[in-house]
Amino acid sequence: MSTNSLIKNALLMLIIAIILTITYTTANSIFVKPQGTDCYNCHRTHYEATTNPNHTSNNFPTKCDTCHRAATGAWRPASSFNHAGITSGCYSCHKAKYDSTTNPNHAASNFPTTCEQCHRTNSWRPATFSHTKFPLVGIHATLQCSVCHKGGQYTGLSSDCYSCHKAKYDATTNPNHATAGYSTDCTQCHKASDASWKGAKFSHTKFPLTGLHTTVDCAKCHLNNQYTGTPRDCNSCHWIRNQRDPWKLLLGQNCEQCHNTSGWKPANWNHSSAPASWALQGIHNTLACTTCHANYQQVTSRECYSCHKARYDATTNPNHATSGFPTTCEQCHKASDTAWTQGKFNHSITAFPLTGLHTTVLCSRCHLNNQYKGTPRECYACHWTR
Repeated sequence: MSTNSLIKNALLMLIIAIILTITYTTANSIFVKPQGTDCYNCHRTHYEATTNPNHTSNNFPTKCDTCHRAATGAWRPASSFNHAGITSGCYSCHKAKYDSTTNPNHAASNFPTTCEQCHRTNSWRPATFSHTKFPLVGIHATLQCSVCHKGGQYTGLSSDCYSCHKAKYDATTNPNHATAGYSTDCTQCHKASDASWKGAKFSHTKFPLTGLHTTVDCAKCHLNNQYTGTPRDCNSCHWIRNQRDPWKLLLGQNCEQCHNTSGWKPANWNHSSAPASWALQGIHNTLACTTCHANYQQVTSRECYSCHKARYDATTNPNHATSGFPTTCEQCHKASDTAWTQGKFNHSITAFPLTGLHTTVLCSRCHLNNQYKGTPRECYACHWTR
C-alpha cells in the first residue's frame, strides 16, 4: 500500500472519530438531565428581564419554584405563590401595581401603601375600602366612588353634606331652601341613612307642632313658599289670612283662650273670664251661644231684663207688666234655676212680710185677678170686705 493511501485512510478515520464525538456530546446535552435543582442558575436572564411584575426592583426571591412549576411546561401563568401567613408588606411586591393604578389614582390621592386595608390575597378586585372617617350608610353605600370623588380627588374633601349637595340645596323649590333662608346644615332635616332626599323631617323647634298642626301641609301656613317671618300667633293665620271668625274678633284676638290645636270645635269659652266675666249657671249653661248672642253680637248689658224683656212682657201668671213687677228679675228668679216657673217672690222685702198661714196661701187668694198693685195690707180689708 502506498504512502498516499495510508494518509487518506488516516484522515478518514479521524473524521469518523470527530463525528462520533460530536454526536455523543449532543445526545448527552439533550437527553441527559442537568445537574442541580437551582432554577435561577439557568433562568437568571428570565428573572432579570421580567417586568410584569418587575422581579428585580420588587426584590422577588430567586427561588423560582416559589411561584413557578417546571411540570407545567411553561413559566406562565405563575399561579402557585402561597400567600398563607402573609398579612402585610404587600407593597414591597405590588409597588408597580400601586403606582400604575389610575381608578382611583393611588399615588396622586396619597393612598396608604398598606394594601391589605382594601385588598385581599385571593383577588385584587373588588377592593373594600373602609370609610371610617365618613361611614357610608343609606344611598351613599350604593354609589360609585367617582360620584363623590370627582376627577379622582380623594384627599381634602369635606365631610359636610352641603359641600357635596349645594346644587341640590339651591335647586330645591318645594320648599325653596335658599329664599327661605334654610340652614345649610342638611342633617337638621335629612339623614345620611335615608334612601332619598324626600321624606325629610323638619324639627319645628321655634314653633312646636301639636294636634292638627302636625297633619297640615307646610304650604298651608307657609304661603308662596315663604318660610321666614311666618307669624306664630293664631290670629295672624286664622283671622288675618282666612277671616273665618263669625264673631269678627268681638271676642278678642287671643284664639288660644277658647281653642286648642286639637280642633276649633268644640271651643272652650270661659264665660267667667274676661272679656265676658259673667259666669253661666243653670239653663244658661246649656244654651248655644247664638241664643243670647243673636247674629254673633255682643250683649251690651248684663241685666236679665235686657235679654228677657219679651218674657217679662208676655208673662200673665202673674202679669208682670200690669202688676208693676220690678224689672230686676233676680228678685224672684235665680240664674241657677232650670226654668222660669221656679221663681219665688220674697215677701220679706215688701211692706207686708208673710207669716204663719199666709206663707201657705196661693198668691191669687190675696191678689185677686192678678192684681198685685194696691193690695190692702189690713186684715179687715181682706178678711171682711172680700
